[in-house]
Amino acid sequence: MARLALKKLSLSDCDRLELQQLVNRHNTAQQIVLRAKIILLASEGKNHREIARTLDISLDLALFSK
Repeated sequence: MARLALKKLSLSDCDRLELQQLVNRHNTAQQIVLRAKIILLASEGKNHREIARTLDISLDLALFSK
């Protein structure tokens, strides 16, 4: 089975701050919070399996949420 190479996800400091603010808000929908967390972890260089493990979600969800 061929492995997919990870693409580097770069976020500006401003983008990272905005995503973190979404995560920290009490009135942000949980689906958006989850997607923001996935993006933040991916920008830290985490792969799909690490993201799925960290957030306790399925690998499929980690793969298709980016």
